[in-house]
Amino acid sequence: MKDLIRRWRKDLKQIPLCYALYQSSEARRIKLKTFWVTHFECLYSKKISLSYSEAMAHVFGMITTRIPERPVDLGASGSIDVSIIIPVYNVERFVAMCLESVIRQKTRYTFEVLVIEDGSTDQSLAIVAAFKDDRIRVLYQRNQGVSAARNAGIDAARGRYLLFVDSDDYLLPEALETLMTAAMEKKADIVQGQYHRVSEDSHYLGASDLPVTEVYHFNGLLRYPGFAWGKLFRRRLFDGIRFPVGFWFEDTIIPFLIFSQCRLLTCLPEAICAYRSSRTSVSNRLHGQSKVVDTYTVVAEILVILKSQLKRNESPEIYRLLLWQLSAMSYPSRLRHLDEMTIRSVFILSAHLIHRYREALRLSGLEFPLTKQYKRLETAYLTADYGLWKAYSEVIQIEVNEPDLAPSMSS
Repeated sequence: MKDLIRRWRKDLKQIPLCYALYQSSEARRIKLKTFWVTHFECLYSKKISLSYSEAMAHVFGMITTRIPERPVDLGASGSIDVSIIIPVYNVERFVAMCLESVIRQKTRYTFEVLVIEDGSTDQSLAIVAAFKDDRIRVLYQRNQGVSAARNAGIDAARGRYLLFVDSDDYLLPEALETLMTAAMEKKADIVQGQYHRVSEDSHYLGASDLPVTEVYHFNGLLRYPGFAWGKLFRRRLFDGIRFPVGFWFEDTIIPFLIFSQCRLLTCLPEAICAYRSSRTSVSNRLHGQSKVVDTYTVVAEILVILKSQLKRNESPEIYRLLLWQLSAMSYPSRLRHLDEMTIRSVFILSAHLIHRYREALRLSGLEFPLTKQYKRLETAYLTADYGLWKAYSEVIQIEVNEPDLAPSMSS
């Protein structure tokens, strides 16, 4: 064990962020030491011999999701300022509060409320039906999930802007006025608001602290969360784009497909909604579920859409996002609770995507500068170094979660 600790300390000094963490506090030192010793042998396990075809057979033998048909382009719109899209499924505890918060908005702007009833089996439908307001339209469908519900709302929307609201969350009283005023004044494609975190019984837990600024470049947009709620979108951003049906992590389209089209995002200091932390959310019930492999499959589908629908050529920004999405967003919080064969299979498939995209960049003559951490990740993919991938997936996630230590990360 002493030899192991000595090797760990030597290796730790090669990673500036981890060494900064190690020096910062006793609690972090203990936590990091435990993590590094636990993963040490993995870090030095190096290359694996699993083939692409074997990985493909394993992963796609676990899931039933298939690529859906491509969406048609949106029709004419613009008769209303904002379409508020609310998927509803078995939320009888929260849906009344959500709808009340929407119809009581203090605003000069016109809006419609599209409630998509997704085949609820509780009293959600009855609660929604009790609301008598001409601005509310209720669309019914058999249970198909949040992606299909949002897509139905997009198809039916008449607004120049779209606002997605989850039915267990709620808007603050002047949310719409705040968002639309900023959109009109700034001519923004996306307006991002701050948000409150609340418990299931609506107790205040804290507030977001997103950077308040205007962003004109794709890389800058990636500082903002990729979920659909909490943002006002110009409707044209969804022309020909829909949420992939049948996948978990459907909001992955936001950074890849929506942010990549955005000419200006403005982030406001005001909170516009309350996000309810629910024990039944996907993020809280994904541990150990085979469906978690969608962290890879949804990205593979999105790359197809990027090429076929948006006719976008390869870009260094998308390449870096790919590295991030298939590592720091995938292994530490999603994949690590699966069996080893599945994790290795997803890694091999992810490495194949990275190989292809990197080669396309190279053939296009594009440069793709990366920080030291991302270069190590790239090396892991290009050499099938499974241990290095797991280690640097953790490191980059720490980088994001510990922004005060970001200066220690050298290029």
